[in-house]
Amino acid sequence: MLGEFLVLTCIITIIVTIFLVIGMLMSPNEEIQNIREIDSLTVALLYSLSFIIPLAGFIVGAIYASKENKHYTIVGRNCLIWSAINIVFTFILLVMFLAG
Repeated sequence: MLGEFLVLTCIITIIVTIFLVIGMLMSPNEEIQNIREIDSLTVALLYSLSFIIPLAGFIVGAIYASKENKHYTIVGRNCLIWSAINIVFTFILLVMFLAG
């Protein structure tokens, strides 16, 4: 049962990360235009890292959010958001696992 839970969590995490990277590289919105000073691949990898490893996302997000430039602040805020999403998602899956 625990093995199935871990496999399900890994699969969902990989799928969300793939969609996150594809969405970052494909969508030409205003926020991404501001991030162009940081390479878009680097930004996508930071967001993926934030989702996969929440502690690293909080550290990177705090560092970038404290910068004065707007594009760094946006990247930092989004890293913090993706870290929080993973924590909430993991909590929901854990509750579902323990309830079953």
